This record gives sequence, structure tokens and C-alpha cells, in this order.
Amino acid sequence: MPKEDSIRKHYEKLFISPADPSVIALAKKEKAGLVLVDDKKIRKALEEERLTVMGSVEILIQAKKRGLITNVKKPLDRLLKEGLRLSRNVYEDTIRLAGE
Repeated sequence: MPKEDSIRKHYEKLFISPADPSVIALAKKEKAGLVLVDDKKIRKALEEERLTVMGSVEILIQAKKRGLITNVKKPLDRLLKEGLRLSRNVYEDTIRLAGE
């Protein structure tokens, strides 16, 4: 059994989406330098596999720091409208960290 298949099987029972174990297996196989994902369960599994993970909130904060966007609130509100789940505390912390 190829290593990718064993990684996939190991994680299959932990996730809601059948694609989640494949994301982990592919990221390991390709030695991904960064994996973009928001789901807590898959983030934890990726971190356990020693992969670097970044979520939407972190991407927005980095984009603002680098001058790629002028504010975080507007795109964050759009992501929430489109279905991103975020606690009120994380939302407020994000806006504060962005200096808004």
C-alpha cells in the first residue's frame, strides 16, 4: 500500500468531508510548504503531520500587512456571508489585529 493510501486511511474516520484525508495525503506527498485550510479538525491533523497551515483570517491579515489590501473587515464580512464559520471573539480579534 503506497504511503499516500495509508495516510488517507488513517484520517478517513476523523473528518466530515471525504476529501479531507486526501488533502493531508497529497500535501505530504507533494511536501507542501503551505496548506490553506480553515476547518479545525483538518488543521490539527495537518499540524500533527508537521505541515504549515494558514487559514482565511491569517491570509487576510498578512495581505493587509503587505499592503495588498487596505482593510480586513470587508473581505472578512464577505467570507462570513459566503459561509465561513467564525466565533465573534475571533472576528473581533481579527479586526483588532488588523488595526481596524
